[in-house]
Amino acid sequence: MPDRPTGPVLIIGGLSGTGSTTASRLVAEQLGLEHVYAGGIFREHAAASGETIEQYNETLKRHPELERKVDDGLVERARQGNVIVESRVLAWILPPGTPGFKVWLTCAEDERLRRIREREPGTTEDIKTRERLESERYKALYSISLSDLGTQDLVIDTTKVPAKEVAERILTAFKK
Repeated sequence: MPDRPTGPVLIIGGLSGTGSTTASRLVAEQLGLEHVYAGGIFREHAAASGETIEQYNETLKRHPELERKVDDGLVERARQGNVIVESRVLAWILPPGTPGFKVWLTCAEDERLRRIREREPGTTEDIKTRERLESERYKALYSISLSDLGTQDLVIDTTKVPAKEVAERILTAFKK
């Protein structure tokens, strides 16, 4: 494995409903890069365990080694380069000096919740509970808070910005 990535590395994150998946896919398509979706990996693990994502979040709380294993794999994939990794925590846990352009997407809570309810079942309370559990895990595992955006190279509020424009902003900033 190379010490330095052999090509571009973008880390795109955001809470559910911010548009991080759509933006990551659009940017990956434009740059011809692989898109690695951490949320999809966790959802696959939940399904393989016969659990909902909410149940799997509880499992991760009891077994942090499962989450660390996925996150360690994301770090290794980023080190290889030529990738967009969509992850909520990778920007904070990349080892110091590891190259990567880090983007965080934000969005007003009411808009995020509206977007999430359009695509998946569950109540507002379910969504907030999931986010609270995730936040608690990140704090316990890595001593990070997703509200500390000092690690990010670019922060975009997507509340009123179409996905294509979000992707264009990311591409423009990355190419500078």
